[in-house]
Amino acid sequence: MVKLFSVLAALSVALSVSAQHNSSSRIPPQWLKKLPVASNDSFSYETSYAVGATLEIARQKCLTEILERSGMTSGMIVMSEHSSEETVSQNWENGKLTEEVDITSTTEISTKNSGFKLFVKEISEYWTRNGNGDYCLTKLYAVSKINVTPVFDNIRLTAHYGAAGAWRSAIVPGWGQFHKGANIKGGLILGGAAVFAGGIVLCESSRHDRLRKISQTHDINLIHRYSAAASAFSTARNLFIGGLAAIYLYGIIDAAAAPGALRVITGKSGKVNYSLAPAASLDGSIGIAAKITF
Repeated sequence: MVKLFSVLAALSVALSVSAQHNSSSRIPPQWLKKLPVASNDSFSYETSYAVGATLEIARQKCLTEILERSGMTSGMIVMSEHSSEETVSQNWENGKLTEEVDITSTTEISTKNSGFKLFVKEISEYWTRNGNGDYCLTKLYAVSKINVTPVFDNIRLTAHYGAAGAWRSAIVPGWGQFHKGANIKGGLILGGAAVFAGGIVLCESSRHDRLRKISQTHDINLIHRYSAAASAFSTARNLFIGGLAAIYLYGIIDAAAAPGALRVITGKSGKVNYSLAPAASLDGSIGIAAKITF
């Protein structure tokens, strides 16, 4: 059982190292297949795809495609990066990005020209390497309408699924891995569980067949032979049971603890401020008062 855990863990690491060599993450993110849904109509989630010799070239191409898709031929682009929440103002003129204008800590900045304004928030990215070594990049953005100050969602990126993956694997081995996007690992766990279950059924059937034959003969040599075979099948059955239990437990633990495909969790925008302070109640007791402002 311990050996089986070691083999599965080693295989998982090997798959992870191999995939990360040619991609930004071991498992493609969920938003590649299904975009998040914006909480209001002041912006939309969009993806852009580009190929470049370097990541920076590919990123610039992705942004250019988003700007061209928006229909804005000139104006100011207010860029906001999700990881740092910094904003960068840039000019977009005749299909080209020009000088950087400003950097602030919020998306609320004043434009320095009278042209159009577009807010673009970088959410996430995923890249792979093709046979030529070029970067095939897909970026996820939140894009406002032209000249509309957006109310962007509060966004959290996570690769953890917790109980959502664990209870699925508890019902069907590998289901939790499929739910997290780890399809290869899920297939291995499901296939391994099926092999062990099949081995249990085969060994138990063979053991019963040998016991049936013992009851139908009085030949001492055959009885010894069938008895030895029944004992061997019983041992093999127990080994298959142990293997099935091991892969079943591994599937649950892995589904709960191992990271899966990166997913975007959205919430309505707006800061939540809270404060705690000592307070006295009407009966004279001292406690803590909490104030929450939405």
